[in-house]
Amino acid sequence: MSRRPKYLYVFWKDKFVGTITDLDMGDLGFEYSSEWLENEHRPVSLSLPCKEGYMNTRAATAFFENLLTEGSRRELYERGAHITYRDLVGHLNHKGNEFAGALWVSRERECRYESRGYTLLDKNIEEAWDSMVRLPLFVASLQTKDTLAGCQDKMAVYWNGKRGNPGGDFFAPKTSFDSTNYILKSEALCPEAPQNEWFCMQLARKSGFRVPKTHLLDLYGHKVFAVERFDRKMDDSGKLERIHQEDFCQILALPSYGKYEDLGGPGFRAMAAAMDEHGIKGKEDIFRITVYNFLIGNYDAHAKNFSVLHGENGLELSPFYDLFSIAVYNQFEPKFSMALGRTFHRGKVNRKSFERLAGDLGLGPENAVPMIREVTEKIMETAPEIAENCNIKAPTSMYKDILSLIEKNAKTLLRMCDTKK
Repeated sequence: MSRRPKYLYVFWKDKFVGTITDLDMGDLGFEYSSEWLENEHRPVSLSLPCKEGYMNTRAATAFFENLLTEGSRRELYERGAHITYRDLVGHLNHKGNEFAGALWVSRERECRYESRGYTLLDKNIEEAWDSMVRLPLFVASLQTKDTLAGCQDKMAVYWNGKRGNPGGDFFAPKTSFDSTNYILKSEALCPEAPQNEWFCMQLARKSGFRVPKTHLLDLYGHKVFAVERFDRKMDDSGKLERIHQEDFCQILALPSYGKYEDLGGPGFRAMAAAMDEHGIKGKEDIFRITVYNFLIGNYDAHAKNFSVLHGENGLELSPFYDLFSIAVYNQFEPKFSMALGRTFHRGKVNRKSFERLAGDLGLGPENAVPMIREVTEKIMETAPEIAENCNIKAPTSMYKDILSLIEKNAKTLLRMCDTKK
């Protein structure tokens, strides 16, 4: 086993950004390089402004920890790679090049990123799909690095298919620089999860929300949901280029386990304050997507499910992602990850909750009802057609179940709009 590194070097594409230092006890230090400050002067995070010297330890630790897989998925990596939970440098070194956004790390100061090719995901992956808890170890045996930060069983892949070409192949890239999509397979806790998320994302797109392109595909007898990565784009030569991004836990210097507001994480007011501070537009879109999440029963829209892109033209809210009807599975508590007004519980949400939400976002309480009506009426108009189209391609009662839930929640919202409470 190779010796555990004390330092890691951070790169943005092929340019050296700075150095991560292991401060022990789970803390990280970070310092920008002099050449980065002189020539580029772009922060890797809004919580880590470009300046000389060591950055705030809390912010540096939170930013880089949020690049890692969370929860039970991280525990699997720990067992497979013999890394302890608090060994963040060990985790970062093990994952190396597979982070969301533009950054990658190396133990070597003088190095360049080189693609190491792909491993075809053929029918031999079926055993791994059938036992998803072993997927990280299976993928490690292929010398790939696959899982994104988060607790869903999503895998980073390269897909050479296109819409209307279901025969395209999936490949596991040996670094995630080369991945184009994340794919999701059904699991025991959430049966038909791919159909669920595909429907919710299709409905959002058709209703005017900015979301990534999505597909429902067959992978050796398994239905998989494939979502195109918005932090990657193909240049004219066919090479994938990275786009930097960070989520609101990183922006607000909070660890990934602090993503839930009722556990001390940020709410909509904190997100809005950060957007105002950094000139990021889109607070109306956040209000509208929150109405949409209420309609589909997506209780898990937390701070890591909202991100900001660091593009060539400045900062912008990323497309919305992880739109998924949790409420259609009855075993989950009807409790939102971020408070609507002052309540987390679905049954306690009323008109005042949404007016307070509008106030928290700096939109004015008087604008809540018009936006609720706008989103609700558009979804009610669009949802039946989307459900019908989805059912033609991949028949299941899941769409009907979500549609019934939407109709029920729409009646609740429109009733709210007609009351003063």
